[in-house]
Amino acid sequence: MNAPADNALFNDIYAELKRRAHGVRRGQLGNTLDTTALVHEAWLKLGDHQNACRDRQHLVRVTVMAMRQLLIDNARARQSIKRGGDIAAVTLTANIIGSEVAVADEQGVLAALDRLRAIDARKADAIEMHALGGATYSEIADFLAVSEQTIKRDLAAARAVLSVWLGPSG
Repeated sequence: MNAPADNALFNDIYAELKRRAHGVRRGQLGNTLDTTALVHEAWLKLGDHQNACRDRQHLVRVTVMAMRQLLIDNARARQSIKRGGDIAAVTLTANIIGSEVAVADEQGVLAALDRLRAIDARKADAIEMHALGGATYSEIADFLAVSEQTIKRDLAAARAVLSVWLGPSG
């Protein structure tokens, strides 16, 4: 990996990554990573995989996915009993299912996303990219190589399933 070239590429997309990181962090209450740290951690996480990206847009999307994964890992660590995760529940549900009424703790949302992934990985990717990553329908469709209409249907179905699973009797 060429360090000067990597630095130039990082500088080229840095502003966009910061904007995306802000969107990814939306709804992540209690997260200990600030926007700048999230961008840098995600870039480091990619390591040599940056070279496998087809173009600038693909690299940004892959970096956003790395950010999302870092936040999910961070949330799981915070929610673990060892770290006092049983003391306070943090909600993400409104951002995931689009409802202000439903309430679920962060660990429950993550478990529901894992459950959805086991059934339909594309729907889980779509809802994570949209709700947690702030990606548009067009960006998700391009990344998952499907139509925007398919993404709209996937998001509607994912929200419906998650609202049932995360609802009061879920």
